[in-house]
Amino acid sequence: MARARSISLAVLMITASVILSCNPAAAPTSTTKPPSQTPTATTASLQPTATSAPTPTRLAATPTPNPIPPTPTTTSAPPATPTSARVFGQFNISADKLGVRYPYAKPDFSLAPKKGGTLKIPNRLVWPHFDVSKASTAGILGPLAPAYSKLVVCKGPLEMTSPNTLTCEPGPRIAQSWETSDGGKVYTFHLRQGVKWQNLPLVNGRELTADDVKWTYDLFMKGGPRATSFDLVAKVEATDKYTVKITLKSPYPDFVLSALADQYSFILPREIADRDGDLGKTIVGSGPFQVKQTFGKERILYEKNPNYFIPGAPLLDAIDYSLIADFATTRAAFRAGQIHLGGGDNLTPAEMRAFVGSAPNAIPYIIEPAFSYVFLTRLDKAPFNDVRVRRAISMAIDRPGIVKDIFEGEASIQSPIPWQYMYDARPSLDQLPYYKYDPAAAKKLLADAGYPNGIKFTSNFYPYAAIQQQIAIWLDNLKAVGIDVSLLQQDNTAFNSALLTHSYDSAATGYTVGGRSSMDGWLYFNMYSTSQSNYGGIKNADLDKLLGAQQVEVDPAKRITIARQVFQMEADQVWRIPFVKSNTIQYQSNKIHNFVYHESMIPAYGLASTLDYLWVDP
Repeated sequence: MARARSISLAVLMITASVILSCNPAAAPTSTTKPPSQTPTATTASLQPTATSAPTPTRLAATPTPNPIPPTPTTTSAPPATPTSARVFGQFNISADKLGVRYPYAKPDFSLAPKKGGTLKIPNRLVWPHFDVSKASTAGILGPLAPAYSKLVVCKGPLEMTSPNTLTCEPGPRIAQSWETSDGGKVYTFHLRQGVKWQNLPLVNGRELTADDVKWTYDLFMKGGPRATSFDLVAKVEATDKYTVKITLKSPYPDFVLSALADQYSFILPREIADRDGDLGKTIVGSGPFQVKQTFGKERILYEKNPNYFIPGAPLLDAIDYSLIADFATTRAAFRAGQIHLGGGDNLTPAEMRAFVGSAPNAIPYIIEPAFSYVFLTRLDKAPFNDVRVRRAISMAIDRPGIVKDIFEGEASIQSPIPWQYMYDARPSLDQLPYYKYDPAAAKKLLADAGYPNGIKFTSNFYPYAAIQQQIAIWLDNLKAVGIDVSLLQQDNTAFNSALLTHSYDSAATGYTVGGRSSMDGWLYFNMYSTSQSNYGGIKNADLDKLLGAQQVEVDPAKRITIARQVFQMEADQVWRIPFVKSNTIQYQSNKIHNFVYHESMIPAYGLASTLDYLWVDP
């Protein structure tokens, strides 16, 4: 069977050694890989390398515009050829090679970096607290990303072997290397020596050791939103001060990606939890920046961590992270040069053109996202427990009109499950019949379900930009077939709380989240019946069997076959009704350098793994 693009890394499933260099400033190298074969040992640098990777065989399909580059599969490779050293934070890569479209100006990553300066980041999401063991809400990631570190990370696009904005290529952080054994069931991580917690109470700059890693992962396994990612972990052991051994119940191809490199999987300080009972009040980590001052839930100032363990990092002196509640204010602040990024402000093409005309400092960028916004209904309650009603809601929506009139073609009609992980090209609407626009069929489905006069209900609503841009059309389309929907607008904290607890009364305009650094994150994490990120409340025994099977299947071709069955079940059952998936059109300042948007690191604003080498002009 030909292989579609798969994020499964075969090297994670065999007895192999994956030794990763720990210097993000290492020079680019040039190697030539032999044909794909059973991996033995591999090196993977934090700095981007120029390699010639084997091209995977793909299933025949019609190509689509702007495909996301394939995830590199790890194969045995000869030692890297040394080249002349480059300056830390300087990259020899073209903006055209990143899977990002820059319709106006393009960033230059080859510039010699300047040290110092303050990165100014806005966000419109209030953080409810700072404890990642108790929440998976986007609001807490932005404040935590500068201060915490992980055992391993998803590399930023500038560091990847095959740069792209979707997939996760694992790289070292607190762990400098690791290997697998026992058929992929045992992972042994070797920690850097001399990694220190920030010199703040209560850890006071002590060394971070294997005991801290074990304590953190044990905490995740006890329950809460991280527990699903650790379902297959049998035990975590600190075998010595600098070695962590993780034993799985069965092989798990996406374990490193889904559990350890996940955007929430920070290593946490036990002393804070022992004192406060949780980690919700204080941010103390081992990352490149430490908290200097907080201003309620409106602003956090960070300063450089003088004891950070990556040599030469960070290049910045400080970060100013502030809450800006609306995008009009965000755009005004950006025009005035008060912030460097748009804070999640997603533009339509018309808005992009107007904004560039008024903000000459803006560099807009466009990517095709995997992230989806969806319309969720209470699957355990009438009328939504009838698939005919869900299909009727979906077929009432004029998605082609939204793609054309609102987004000028910068959007697509897709499943909530990203096709890029299991198909070579975007599936056509013939494979997604209930996403077609057919109001007559929608009316018939309602009548067949026993609702010839239509239905009426209220939906929880938070005005995410991509939803707000099309929600009025949705309401009009639904009303035209007899579905009367009222919106209950909530603040972000209340809205996310209802999603997490499945306590919305009838419906909610939500999103897909999960461990987006892997295929399993989009499947098991989002859809398994007991997963806390199963915001749609999907409960289907046959689906659960498939989700569990793909999680442990070590044969990539067989795994893709299972994943495609899940994809078709979603399309047929319409458990989550997708909004039109608009391309991400956001913007950065021409004064920020080495920033590249990446799906595996949002909503930590794409910065969690790149703050080491980000820099700004004075």
